[in-house]
Amino acid sequence: MNESIKSIVRHGLSFGGGFLVAKGLVSVDQANELAGAVITVLGVAWSVWKNKKTPPTPPAAPAA
Repeated sequence: MNESIKSIVRHGLSFGGGFLVAKGLVSVDQANELAGAVITVLGVAWSVWKNKKTPPTPPAAPAA
């Protein structure tokens, strides 16, 4: 994943978590857990999308 995309996602999660904590909707611990869960789900989704986009390579022919 591109470093600038990682940075944008990280700052977005920090902002969202800070907003939720400031409004009293979640605790700091819950915000950290939510951020970790979001990163995990995004990582899995990115991997699935990337692997689905590239076709599988055929197996190499056996050497004679």
